[in-house]
Amino acid sequence: MGKKISLVLGLLISMATVFITPVYGSTRGLVVSSSDGRKIHFYDDYHALVIGVSNYRHWPKLPYAVDDAKEVAGKLKQLGFETKLCLDPTYRDMKAALTDMTYNVGDEPDRALLLYYAGHGETESLADKTKMGYIIPSDCPLIRTNPLEFSNRAISMREIESVSLKIRSRHVLMLFDSCFSGSIFSLVRAVPDDISEKSTLPVRQYITAGKSDEVVPDRSMFKRCLLIGLEGDADFTGDGYITGTELGMYLSDKVVNYTKRRQHPQYGKINNPQLDRGDFIFIPRKPVPDDVADSKAVKDEQDRLVALEMEKLRRENEELKKMKDLIDENRRLKEGFRPVESQKEIKGASLSRHNDRTRFKVAIFPFYLIEFDRQFHSEVVGNIFETLEKQMDIETLFTCYRIKTDKKYVKDIKGSIGRKEIWKEGFFSEPEPILETITRKGNDIGADLVITYYLEGVNEGDLSAYLIDIKKSKIYNVKGSYMGRDVRTVETEMLNNQLVEKFLKNRQAP
Repeated sequence: MGKKISLVLGLLISMATVFITPVYGSTRGLVVSSSDGRKIHFYDDYHALVIGVSNYRHWPKLPYAVDDAKEVAGKLKQLGFETKLCLDPTYRDMKAALTDMTYNVGDEPDRALLLYYAGHGETESLADKTKMGYIIPSDCPLIRTNPLEFSNRAISMREIESVSLKIRSRHVLMLFDSCFSGSIFSLVRAVPDDISEKSTLPVRQYITAGKSDEVVPDRSMFKRCLLIGLEGDADFTGDGYITGTELGMYLSDKVVNYTKRRQHPQYGKINNPQLDRGDFIFIPRKPVPDDVADSKAVKDEQDRLVALEMEKLRRENEELKKMKDLIDENRRLKEGFRPVESQKEIKGASLSRHNDRTRFKVAIFPFYLIEFDRQFHSEVVGNIFETLEKQMDIETLFTCYRIKTDKKYVKDIKGSIGRKEIWKEGFFSEPEPILETITRKGNDIGADLVITYYLEGVNEGDLSAYLIDIKKSKIYNVKGSYMGRDVRTVETEMLNNQLVEKFLKNRQAP
């Protein structure tokens, strides 16, 4: 929390001194001021090609794809894009539109260029075990019924990559509301960064609605999240801009959540050292005209944003004080003291053994881990153990995992408690711990509390922590995501602290 407050204070200082101010010319271009006062020119203008295919001749129709394309085109126009709509195109129509985007619209270096496609996607397995993705024009046959004609009419990701390389515009962003694979998507991930001169370097960025083995529904959640994100929700850094990287992270998080993990959008920059250093930039807020760019109106806007950050800091300070009070109260309980109000309420009463104890017997049961090795298990458990020691007085710690410690109250659980015994697997949802089994096994070893986790993916994914109060048969749960961060850090900072705090607050409640 202290680090976060320092970061916010640093942000406020930066905003007060070197606030990034957009300057708009008659061409609706974008210029920002760098930290040393220099003007950085990004674009003269924005252009977009929006393709929507609903009425297929051989594929199932997609009633909403054309409407989605129209809606996206409308939003882009609001953001200052010169937009071209291409609806229900045949192969010739789609090829002509892409060629025009490449050699006509894309021949201007100082331009931001966006491609949006809503329609069917297909993936073909190649002889070298790699996969090639395709977008499908309205007159393209199915690959399984007419592979030769499919090859002549489908637009491959290799062709899309060729278009990306032939375009001269500095920044290109392509969004595909369909699922497929392809070599072009051997992408380089990035994390949101401050806008600087490096951001103006050439870049080719891509976002797809899901993986090759996933089905995108006709009522597109990807499109809905995209429109909401462009309203400003995808602005993670709070600087008034949305970068291609921020938009990719936003869609990856929101679509996965709202589709209950049935869709996993893929995003990143092309794996090419000459085209992966910059970042596409949207401006979600209302443009400021040239003649007032350095006027009082801009200063007032800066003051307004600083005031918002100050209010946010004030609320965080209040939360920090509440947390400190909770920690102090917990410490007093450990030392055998109770507040006056509690003494009045419990005078003459007989408390249960569980509610009266200030030391806990804690068990760490097997996790539901995907793509993690045994060494990682031990490191996560070690982190949990260290965090618990800081937050509560542990009498005994039972664990199925080995922990490097000289604490004499750490005990191995005798016998085996298997993952499948305590986890119920879901087909469209993440696994959940089985409360009845955990309560029974926790009672067998004499534990007060049981902690277990669900983690997915090595570098990114969801993280859910569970704390089960054995005596009350009650389960506490918090969730998080560790995209772009080390899962062990997130597990400690985001989950353990929140989880134990939630349990202790409930335990102290009257």
